[in-house]
Amino acid sequence: MLLGSERFVERLAPELRDKRRLKEIPRRQRFAARLALGQLFAARTRTDRTRRNEVIRRAHLDHGYSLSEIGRAVGLHYATISRIANP
Repeated sequence: MLLGSERFVERLAPELRDKRRLKEIPRRQRFAARLALGQLFAARTRTDRTRRNEVIRRAHLDHGYSLSEIGRAVGLHYATISRIANP
């Protein structure tokens, strides 16, 4: 959670994306600037399996969403999401 003006949040967002520098900052705060799952999974990704799987990997590895969060968003079991996200 970030407190401050929009300008402050925009300025800090790139720093939050650099995970190597933020090891001691809680996960919830490290990913404060991440895209919402609804933004990551546009309606067209639900019909294109290759694109959907790519977005699943990005959501988990780049944006820090849990397997169960992603599974709920796309209607798949978290074990299936795990196989997709970690080939």
